[in-house]
Amino acid sequence: MTVVAVHGALVAGTATTVRARVDEVLDGASHVVVDLSGTTRLDCHALGALLALAGRARRRGGGPGRAAPPPPPPARGRDAAAGGA
Repeated sequence: MTVVAVHGALVAGTATTVRARVDEVLDGASHVVVDLSGTTRLDCHALGALLALAGRARRRGGGPGRAAPPPPPPARGRDAAAGGA
């Protein structure tokens, strides 16, 4: 299994680079995990790249999955003051 860790913002300018790197890894590995725990932001371009990679993995007999996703961030603003209600 190969892990590709992504850190920082995964947006239009970086999504293409990440997609190319994971594509390259998919050519030589049977299982690839894209670790998004270090990302600070994802936009629609990043989501599109991740969905395209998941489709490619599915065609190769794999598919998307989750590996120890981080807990959701704490509530902020009005919801936190109201106790999440």
